[in-house]
Parts: sequence; structure tokens; C-alpha cells
Amino acid sequence: MFRLRPRLSNSTNSDLIPEDVQSSIKDYKRMEQSMQAILKTCKSYLAAIEAMNKARIRLRENLNDIPLFKLSTDLSDISRQDDDIEKLKRVAEGIVFLGTHKLSDHVKKTVHDPLKKFIKIFPGVNESIRHYEKLAAEFERARDKYNKLSASSSFDPNKIDKAQNLMMRAEEAWERENKSLPEELPLLYALRLSFFEPSLAALATSQRKYLEGLTETLETFFDNVASVENPSFAIYFEAHPFGSGLVHFYKDTDEEYQSEMDSYFSELKELSITDF
Repeated sequence: MFRLRPRLSNSTNSDLIPEDVQSSIKDYKRMEQSMQAILKTCKSYLAAIEAMNKARIRLRENLNDIPLFKLSTDLSDISRQDDDIEKLKRVAEGIVFLGTHKLSDHVKKTVHDPLKKFIKIFPGVNESIRHYEKLAAEFERARDKYNKLSASSSFDPNKIDKAQNLMMRAEEAWERENKSLPEELPLLYALRLSFFEPSLAALATSQRKYLEGLTETLETFFDNVASVENPSFAIYFEAHPFGSGLVHFYKDTDEEYQSEMDSYFSELKELSITDF
């Protein structure tokens, strides 16, 4: 689509470059920096999701060792408890699946990978800008040299003809480049909207689906936990008044829960082997 081509050159400023082109170059540089920063943040976000998933896996594994997941010694009760425990484990595995596939993979495919691909054009565009600036500077120097020789008292026709030829070639090269980059660079900058709109929409959709799936999974988790007959693990839950479907579980009230926790820790303090 674009005729911008990578070229090896030195970057030099010139007064020949129009103000609107200078403005377009500044806009492009800001866009480049912003996209690089977004990609870096996206990588950090994906790393955080991965760390969260690993922590959930470790938590799920550790839950297998607590009394809630221990089977009853009553043989007549083992089958039913075993079924309940397997349900809890499957729900825990579902939470990890949501984080890995429903969120992480979707973010990577819709935001990270397209952005990484887009950023690959920057080195070539930067070389085109440097080449554009170099040609402007070369034409400016050739023109100044010709004007200086023409105004010199020591008139040398050969030197003037040579300087004029150099100036004309430099001007032709500059004019050719000045037709493409000033037209295409603003188009590239404008395309950022077409690129980001679907990516951000996909990101918002992935967040919504992840939270909806997580809420449904957690509700199932609490339903199953509440169905396990374990008097030492009494859990009450209800829909949170400030969130659609968001589960909030507590021991009747926050005060009662805190009082029960304080009681547990008081008993722990009385043990000679503990240190609080």
C-alpha cells in the first residue's frame, strides 16, 4: 500500500521541509512511542495473567491437602463426598481455564499479535524519514553552494556549471521524494484509528466474557461448597447488591466473621508452640 522504502541514510534537518510535513513526522513519532509503550504494557499484562494462573494452579493443588477435601472414613459416605470433591476440583480447573484460554489467548490474538505486527513497519518508515530529510539537506547545501559561487568575484564557469548540475540533480531527487512521504505519512497516522478500534473492542469483549464466565464458575463453586456437609466450613453467600451476578460470601456479617477469626487466633495464641 505504501511506497515508503527502507534506505540507509543519515538524519539531517532542513528548512526545506514544510511545516505540515514536520508536524506529520512529529505525530508519527508520538504514535510510534505510544504503540511501543502499549505493546510493552500488553506483554506485562499477559505475564501477570500467566502468573495469576500459575498461582491458581498451586492453590488448587494445595486445596487437596486441607480437611475440606479429605474423604470421610465412613464407607457409606465416601461415594457421595468423592463426587462432591471432584465437582469442586473441576470448578477450580475451570477458573484456570478461563484465565488461560478465555482471557490470555484472546488478548494475545486480538491485541498483542496485531500490534507486534504493526510495529514491524516502524524501522522502514524511520529510514524513509531519514532519507527524506537527507535529500532536503543535500539539495539545500547544493543550492547554497551554487548561489555562493555565482555571487563570487572570482568567476569560474566550470565550477559554476558543475555546482549547477549538482544542484539540479539534488533538486530532482528531493522533488521526487517530496511527492510520496508528505502524502503517505499522514495516511499512516490516520490508519492508527482503523487498527486500534477493532483491537480495543476485542479487548473489551474478552474482559466481559472472562468476567461473565468467572462469575458463573464461582457461583457454581460456592453452590458446590455449600452442598458439602462439613460443619467446620460454613459458607453463606448471596448476590452482591452492587454487581450483576457478582457473588459475595461471608459469615452472616463482617463483624461475625471477624469475631470468629479472632476466636481462632486466640486459641492459637494459647498454644506453647505458637508465636504471635
